[in-house]
Amino acid sequence: MHTRHCAVFLLSLCITTSASADKVVSELQVIQPTRAVPERLTFSGPCGAVVTPDQVVVVAGFSASGLKATEVGARLDETARLIDKKASELGGKAALKDRLRGARNTTLRSDKAEQTPYTAVQLVDIEFPASAKIEHALDALIPLGLDRFGRDIQLEPSSSPQPFVFYRVRDPGKSSENAFNACKREVLAHVCLNAMQPVCELPQAKVLECARIDYGSLQAEIHNGRNRTSVSIEYPPRSPRSLESAGKGSLQFSGQANFSVATACANP
Repeated sequence: MHTRHCAVFLLSLCITTSASADKVVSELQVIQPTRAVPERLTFSGPCGAVVTPDQVVVVAGFSASGLKATEVGARLDETARLIDKKASELGGKAALKDRLRGARNTTLRSDKAEQTPYTAVQLVDIEFPASAKIEHALDALIPLGLDRFGRDIQLEPSSSPQPFVFYRVRDPGKSSENAFNACKREVLAHVCLNAMQPVCELPQAKVLECARIDYGSLQAEIHNGRNRTSVSIEYPPRSPRSLESAGKGSLQFSGQANFSVATACANP
């Protein structure tokens, strides 16, 4: 009889002890601290991007000389009208730039041979889509009066050939931003392949969608018509710098980019 009561007592004690232990474990699980997740995660690495020019520009000028400044100006205005009309017919447009003016002091010449003391040169950029057949355009435009070519146009014509056709990125700021955005997938793949970071634990598609550019610097080698030189694009952009090359091909940039992503956006 005593043995039975003892057995019942021990069983009740075991059940009570087991229930208490489960309660303690349950409470521990409730108060167990979770790992803090930063509000923003960053990732950075090497990347490359291609920037394709969308415009081809003929950098040139045309000149006129005469006895009177008004006569010279009128001749330049007429040439500008003809060039603008032809450029429009070819799918482009002519953007007039500076007008250079010069004069000679003919009273100092004993032979009086110089009878046209006034000279002026009108600078012009003739712009076409990058896909334009530029040689055909030049054949049509040069006979209209283009007689100065290149970036360093002077009143007197140059005797040496000058590069004067350039392939240009119309909006370098927007193209730079697009280039860095194109880097995101490459940088994220590099980070998660070589060293697993917290950002790699988030859904990759959402990371690419939510990531924003913090900083980046990319460089490319271009030909400026005389030699090869290096150009760079940065984010945030420091200034709206022109991107252009004497060659028609796309600009191949490479460098480093840093991105950040809001955790709540990538893992809602």
